[in-house]
Amino acid sequence: MTRKCIDCDNKESWYLAVCGLNHRTATIEERAPLALGHDEIPNAHLELANFDNVYEAVAISTCNRVEFYLVLKAGVEPFNVVKNFYRNFRKLDISHLESKCYVKKELLAVEHLFKVAGGLDSMVLGESQIFGQIKESYSSACMVKTAGKIIHRLFHLSFRTGKLVRSQTSLTEGASSVSGAAISLLKNQINGNKEIPILFIGVNQMIHIAATTLHKSGYGNFMFANRTESKAVEMAEKYGGSGHSMSQLDKLLESSEVVITCTGSPEPFLDESNLLPAVENGNGRKMIVMDMAIPRDTVPLPNHKDKIKIFDLEDIDLYLKETQKSREDAIPEAEEIINRKLSEFGYWYEHAKSEPLVMRVEHELERIRREELAEITKELDNDTTKKIEEFSQRLIDRLLTTNRRCKKGH
Repeated sequence: MTRKCIDCDNKESWYLAVCGLNHRTATIEERAPLALGHDEIPNAHLELANFDNVYEAVAISTCNRVEFYLVLKAGVEPFNVVKNFYRNFRKLDISHLESKCYVKKELLAVEHLFKVAGGLDSMVLGESQIFGQIKESYSSACMVKTAGKIIHRLFHLSFRTGKLVRSQTSLTEGASSVSGAAISLLKNQINGNKEIPILFIGVNQMIHIAATTLHKSGYGNFMFANRTESKAVEMAEKYGGSGHSMSQLDKLLESSEVVITCTGSPEPFLDESNLLPAVENGNGRKMIVMDMAIPRDTVPLPNHKDKIKIFDLEDIDLYLKETQKSREDAIPEAEEIINRKLSEFGYWYEHAKSEPLVMRVEHELERIRREELAEITKELDNDTTKKIEEFSQRLIDRLLTTNRRCKKGH
């Protein structure tokens, strides 16, 4: 798939928008089919930009949100673009999710991204993990050239805004990532047993944070399993323990009392068929499963809660609501920073939007000037014609310069 040239200056009227859904607007079951894997993001960007009415695009997909930042032709509705994207990209009809999606346009879209980058819109208030995920999505868009001057300006300013919020407020004090919060919840369940055998499934940022947090707390009886065994071995070398391929999963489950899983599997792979035998073959020990994946890696087992406790992202969300109240006092200060940066972007944005119109006016004035000159100089000598042409050019230039100054002053 080839990428069409992005140049809003040469397009018809356009505007910036975001369309998405997150942990506040939709359940895990509703978000899961829309989640985009890390390897899918570049092609997703290209698919979005392949629509004639989409000039620039960035897709962000995390465990708690799926969002599309789009520069669109005026009059085009963001949800329709996203709906058509999933129909083409995944053969998926998301019409029934329209009420679960939020659409924010122009500066409201900018404000939303600034809040996400600053950690104000996260499941974990003030968390830093989302900041890196935004950067990765933007980098992907840059690589496949679906980011133009609007997206470039927007995301670079969002990065500066996020850094200011983190450095100049107390919003991040005591904050953690989703995986860090999951470990806090886990610690409450295992009562400080540092020797408890823990199985990590998957290798990604979430698993790295979980392993780092536990390792720093003195836990070390680790097993790592991954589709690519060498990556699991690397994790074991870094944090201690052993690395394995997923083909050994059943035996690893039998040796585990805690399972921390976060993979990109499209379907659950931990269910009654492997979790129950693992508990029974493991001398009847109880098992705790922390599922940080979306879609879920586990199938809920409500009839076996006495043997297997499964915690997913919604359980983590409930836990977080009880622990993050102390950081809420920093919200007004963070919002002040965001509003300041929003004003900065707003001035630039309005100027960028007016540029195509200014160019069209300039071209039209030049056409009229030449047309009138051709008519009025038919019977004039060369010297007079030259003077009139120079005068008309100076007049047009002064009018345009005055107009630009008035716009800047405004």
